[in-house]
Amino acid sequence: MTNIIKHSSRNIHLKQKVIRRKSTRFNFEFHELLFFIVFGMIIIGIGTLWLVNSPDEYFETMAVVTNVQSYYKDDEKKYDVTFKYYYDDIKYTSSFTDSNTQYTIGEEFPLYVDPDNPANISTTPYTKQISVVLLIIGAITIGASVIKYTRSHRTPFQISTRLPHFTTCR
Repeated sequence: MTNIIKHSSRNIHLKQKVIRRKSTRFNFEFHELLFFIVFGMIIIGIGTLWLVNSPDEYFETMAVVTNVQSYYKDDEKKYDVTFKYYYDDIKYTSSFTDSNTQYTIGEEFPLYVDPDNPANISTTPYTKQISVVLLIIGAITIGASVIKYTRSHRTPFQISTRLPHFTTCR
């Protein structure tokens, strides 16, 4: 006689266990993903424009305040500060408007001049590191949002403990 092994439907089957991650974190929806991708691309775009359009370095010079005029606009006191500066022995005059100025006529302050366009000035030293930081922030924003979206939409990890049951028939 030969023993034949058959699957018995009468045997007790173990229930399939499903392990689901219970997370208190919110699910990241597709419209939120799009928002963060667009936000990251805008940050990257601004960083790229600053990187491309900025000079390699600014030349530091001293500016002298030549005039300070105050006026009221929308019930707020404003100041027009006019100053002069020299670059390559050429005199330049410029001005800016400030709502809280401490400048007095004859006062000197540092000014940073674009060597390619001396009319392009800044009161703070600009470095390309700001552009690089914006590029990194934009890339991290996009990368983190894509990772969060894919993690919140994957299928749960399943473990099956169902074992086949065999009987021996004679």
